[in-house]
Amino acid sequence: MESTVTQRRRISVELPIYAIDKLDQLAKEINVSRTSFLERYLLDSLYHEPNEETLAAMKEAKEGKYAGVVDLSSTEAMIKSILG
Repeated sequence: MESTVTQRRRISVELPIYAIDKLDQLAKEINVSRTSFLERYLLDSLYHEPNEETLAAMKEAKEGKYAGVVDLSSTEAMIKSILG
């Protein structure tokens, strides 16, 4: 059986202390190391492209078009305001 090994290279990144504290908190919440959390987050960001609906919404937002108001008074109201 052939083994698949991902080549790795160590990098050093300087971040504000509050960002490191937040990373540690988020990693702890899912019981992984800071490094594992960062790797998952970065790889997810690099390889997951938005779908057509999301791209259209992003374009609409960039063009400053009014998308409506979401009613957050209850779950039912929120769903109605989103779906129309």
